[in-house]
Amino acid sequence: MVSFRVMRLRNQLILAFVLLAVVPLGAITLYAYHSSTKALRSTVEAESVRAAGEMESRMGAVTASLSKRIGGLEEIPFPLAGKDASAPAADADPQMIGRLLSTLGDAASLIEAFEFHPDPGSGAPAPPRPSGRRAAHAPKSPAHPGAPSPPGSGLPIVVHLPKIAGELTKDPDVAPLIQAAMALIPPGEAARIEKDMMARLGEQGQMIARIVKEKVEASRARREAETGKAEAEKDEEEASLVDEDRENGLHLKQEFGCTLKRDGERVGSLKARVSTDRLLRQVMSQTRRDQGEIPFARDSAGNLFTLDAADLAKLKEHHLAGGPGEDGPRPDEQWVVVTHADDATGLTFGLARPVGESLGEIKRASARNLGAGLGLAAFALFGILPLSRRMTQNLSDLTLGAERLAAGRLDTQVPVRSSDELGQLAQAFNRMAKELSANQERLVVQERLRKELELCRKIQAELLPKKALHYPFMDVEGLSIPAHELGGDFFNYFGLPGGEVALLMGDVSGKGVPAALLMANLQATLRARLPLETDLAAFADRLDHEVEASTPTEVYLTLFLSILDPARRELRYINAGHESPFLLRSDGRVERLDPTGRPIGLVPGGGYTERRIAIGAGDRLFLYTDGLVDAENEAGAHFGASRLETLLAHAGARDGGGAETLLARVERAYAEHRGKMDAADDATLLVLRVGEWAAGPSVQAGTDRPAEAPAQA
Repeated sequence: MVSFRVMRLRNQLILAFVLLAVVPLGAITLYAYHSSTKALRSTVEAESVRAAGEMESRMGAVTASLSKRIGGLEEIPFPLAGKDASAPAADADPQMIGRLLSTLGDAASLIEAFEFHPDPGSGAPAPPRPSGRRAAHAPKSPAHPGAPSPPGSGLPIVVHLPKIAGELTKDPDVAPLIQAAMALIPPGEAARIEKDMMARLGEQGQMIARIVKEKVEASRARREAETGKAEAEKDEEEASLVDEDRENGLHLKQEFGCTLKRDGERVGSLKARVSTDRLLRQVMSQTRRDQGEIPFARDSAGNLFTLDAADLAKLKEHHLAGGPGEDGPRPDEQWVVVTHADDATGLTFGLARPVGESLGEIKRASARNLGAGLGLAAFALFGILPLSRRMTQNLSDLTLGAERLAAGRLDTQVPVRSSDELGQLAQAFNRMAKELSANQERLVVQERLRKELELCRKIQAELLPKKALHYPFMDVEGLSIPAHELGGDFFNYFGLPGGEVALLMGDVSGKGVPAALLMANLQATLRARLPLETDLAAFADRLDHEVEASTPTEVYLTLFLSILDPARRELRYINAGHESPFLLRSDGRVERLDPTGRPIGLVPGGGYTERRIAIGAGDRLFLYTDGLVDAENEAGAHFGASRLETLLAHAGARDGGGAETLLARVERAYAEHRGKMDAADDATLLVLRVGEWAAGPSVQAGTDRPAEAPAQA
């Protein structure tokens, strides 16, 4: 696999475009699709939860109303016995039916039948179980499976409320209506009603009763003749349907009933058989169906109820409603299913809403957006190709030019093809090549100058004494600590005719080659002319005028010129603007030899004064240039003359070592103070230590130096 680092720039641009444009576009589209899908499902699920909760709330309201209305049936005059042993248990008093319907109101449509269980000792004998055609109307089980009948009550008296209400409202003919009413009058009440009508209406009542009786008998005979068999089959079918509904329908955990009283005393209990089909239809019929929602209900046994068979088949096909042994509906990406349990009735209400079409539209919209984005990316890619070709061509020119430049062809130039960043880079490359050529020439010149300066430094070092000068009565040693630049510091010491010793130190202004050349010239002049001079002040004055006349105005030098006379045991000197030397007396005192005139060549004509000072055994003279006291540390603090004086005073009190020891101590303190800072100027040091004068040679006339003096360095 080719590494990204070794790929061509053009391929890198294309790959970067794909990674930074196409891949993020696909990721954003995928994220938008998933987020839109999630938002859709969340919204649908929230609405479905609300709808399922509304079904549960409506169920609670309907069942509460039903319980309240059934509770108002306590005083209903329910029959305590049938007409005779073979009379149907469902026969009921029309007046009682009217009160039932009036009390129940709209809830009457939800009742299949009422079961009356007389209490033992209430005067209500338990009727025998009917047989034959009427057996279809007798209950096969209590209102709820597994609910036992009251003890001692025997079989309950059952009133099929929908059948009776249907008979009362089916035929507008008065005769069938009266016939139905008369058929429902219990045996004991029929005689009482007939007697009451006779007493109230007299002969007219008898005639009406006779007419009614004839019409009733004629209507009954006609109906039994025409539809006897069909009605029997219908009764059996209805009874079978009722039993089937009770066995296979959704079972409600909640029971509906009340206690029956007569004259304030309990005579039995009344239970209502509620039609779960009609109850659920009333609850679920208000659910929205405009978006294909399927409301459903499920009991604890897993039985399902829907408003139509197609919905039930669809739920089972997609396993959306769950079933026995399942925790809930199985997930289906095309549907959103929510359920809500009703603890009161034991039913679970649910709502299944299809979202496949909406998801498909979102997917198609995402695909269209992705296609459009990829089309734009492809269009942009075709636009990048010529741009990348031009970029790589310019970079190829720069690469070739850099290779030629590296090979030493400093005159290399590359073509400038544009004014953009690549064109500016080409212009910068051409400027760089020209500057490299110029720098190369400067480097050659600087290298030549460096070598010349190095040669000058070597010559300067050769002009300085290479070792200490020792006499029996004294020893003297100097040290120069060079800076990076060539400086104008110098020192020297040598013997003179007559046994004297000359000591001098100077500092030419400025730096570099001019200062070094002037220093070399002055060294030669002083070395040649000092043995012939007897008056140091006059010699310094002549030298002042000569330097001013032969050098530029800004050139001058400081000079300390002294001669040690062992015969007189004194030091005579002039200080032409130089740093004041320190005279360390053997008793610990420190004296400074201040200037006696202006620097040489600065302002000629000021004159100089020669001074003499007695020197005793053990005294030490310390000369230095400004490079020592002006040295700075990293904090910018100078070494300073005060620090130097304190250092010399302590050194003189602790030891009486020679010149070499004192030089080493000062050099170490100077290096510690400067630290990592580079020296800005040369630092030059010189130490004269006086010995025992008695050991000095006697000076004879005509001798130019002591016999035991060593050869001059």
